[in-house]
Amino acid sequence: MAPTSSKKSVRRGRVSKARKSQIMTMTAARLAKTAAKAPMESVPADSTPGSAATPGPSVYQPQDSDPLAPRMSASKRKLGVISDVPIPSGGSKALPITVVDLQVVAQLFAPLLCPQCKCPTLELTVDDKLRMSFVAYLRVTCTNCEEVASEGYTSQTTTKDQSMEINRKLVCAGLNVGAGHSNLMKFAEVVGMPGMHLKTHQSHVEKIFMSVQSTFVDLVLQDARARLWRHYQEHNPAAIGEDGILNVAVSFDGSWAKRGHTSKIGFASVIEVMTGLVIDFHVMSLFCQICATTGEPLRKRNAQEYEAWLVKHKESGTCTKNYEGSSGGMEKAGALVIWGRSLKYKCRFNMMVGDGDANTFLALTNLSPYGAEHPVQKEECVNHVSKRLNTALRNLKTTLGKQKVRIGGHAKGSLTDVKIGTLQTYYTKAVRTYNTSVEEMANAVWAAYYHSISSDDTPQHNSCPKGVDSWCWFQKQLAEGVKHPVRKEGDPPSTFLNSTVAEHVKPIYERLTRPDLLGRCLLGATQNANESLHSVIWAKCPKHNFTGYKRVQIATTLAVGEFNAGSVSTRQLMSAIGCRINSVTVEMGCKRDRQRIARAEEAQRDVAKQRREKRKLAQARRQQEVVAAEGGPSYISGGF
Repeated sequence: MAPTSSKKSVRRGRVSKARKSQIMTMTAARLAKTAAKAPMESVPADSTPGSAATPGPSVYQPQDSDPLAPRMSASKRKLGVISDVPIPSGGSKALPITVVDLQVVAQLFAPLLCPQCKCPTLELTVDDKLRMSFVAYLRVTCTNCEEVASEGYTSQTTTKDQSMEINRKLVCAGLNVGAGHSNLMKFAEVVGMPGMHLKTHQSHVEKIFMSVQSTFVDLVLQDARARLWRHYQEHNPAAIGEDGILNVAVSFDGSWAKRGHTSKIGFASVIEVMTGLVIDFHVMSLFCQICATTGEPLRKRNAQEYEAWLVKHKESGTCTKNYEGSSGGMEKAGALVIWGRSLKYKCRFNMMVGDGDANTFLALTNLSPYGAEHPVQKEECVNHVSKRLNTALRNLKTTLGKQKVRIGGHAKGSLTDVKIGTLQTYYTKAVRTYNTSVEEMANAVWAAYYHSISSDDTPQHNSCPKGVDSWCWFQKQLAEGVKHPVRKEGDPPSTFLNSTVAEHVKPIYERLTRPDLLGRCLLGATQNANESLHSVIWAKCPKHNFTGYKRVQIATTLAVGEFNAGSVSTRQLMSAIGCRINSVTVEMGCKRDRQRIARAEEAQRDVAKQRREKRKLAQARRQQEVVAAEGGPSYISGGF
């Protein structure tokens, strides 16, 4: 909170542009003089404004270790190892950026002597006429002799233009955490400082967008592709064809900025399977604000003038509409764009890991981007295939229920939600573990089915995995030396199905063990990386609020940079938009990378996975018990 301005020291009236320019020049000169007195030590190369260099080895050193190394999380593979070398600091005179209460700061000047009259009558005031959003203009004035001891802005300008750096950083920080203008104003309201005008915020967003489009997006993707090539040259040079094109398998998926199938904005991305790096992405928009507010009324008045206006509008580069068609068709359109330009950066995506959407793969087949000699092949996402079992079993319960055939409920051997979840888990394990041949995979899937229809009188556990680590309680006890195994407390949840239920379930297993389906699961790949990327993007651009193409493009590029390289990409963006980087930013970014790696390493441990699986099943059992105790579901959408 700022103190009241002094009437003696502040002239009322409009401040001229010349005066503002003079003040900013004076402030910049004083800051440069201060920096010369207290030079900072060297900082990483990525902190140099406007540079596209990689981080210095003393702070962040990616290691080109084999990404196929076992038991290593995806985050550790991509981010490498962060060294423990101390991060360079600027010494005691290199002050960090902080939020201050000017009432407290004003008290620091009270005992100081005026350089002119030598009286302790200095007063700190704020000139509201010269304020620039979050940046205040401070003036230290002697109330005795009315001399101005010192004055200047609380921020320096960016290295790109005359915009205040703090304003640019706050807008960029808001975009990085999913906060637009309204949320930034709520922040200012709670803290108790003047805010930023909507037009000013839009101006900063526009400049950030231009920097992202012109330099940052290319920097992010070029870095990923260079790392991809380096990996294959070192670990799998056979993937590089005689024509100098790198043949890789990628997981592909799309997402939309709005839930449902009416979104105006969506995007698609490809992630290389072995390294986990995002190699390319494409943001699509079927909406343009200028077209809607200016072009549409003009089209209704005069179609000929509208066509001429539209041509100029497109040529100006301000139109954000780059897609024609339905929202559901964005994923297919994104795939065609990405595959169509892959040869430009010497990559051939000849294997696509995707979900059950056949339209995208059919469109790529018809496009034939690499010719008949290099057809695009499809590999199924293991998780989506296993979800088909879950969906089919739930639909079976619903369909038979309408026919007055009850296979769910509380009778022994009925098909419950907990059993469906457990059967899906067994199916997923079978597909992921036994991926050397289709026959072996099919046998492992059927083992779970026969395990479920086994009884004490007719045990059918011969196909279940053997050993003390088996998910089958029968085989586990045999491995432990028990001659006559029996179920006991602590064993995995029972999946027993009576003969009636088993008869209805068997056709589903027959359909999901077809050789053509399992043959597309031998790679054992998933779209988990794509789903993870989606969560990062929509955290920066929440789906519950409408955001335009530019916001989504910024959020997607930021998310891809963080996904591939961690905090380094954030500092590179700050340099691209003209913001200086201090040692605190570097230190906090490296700390965030360490924490990310630690969380990922813990999450991928077998013990942690088993703990999550048990917790999930326990929650499902408790929920089922509560629903049963209440006499059935208390709420069904559209059912009451």
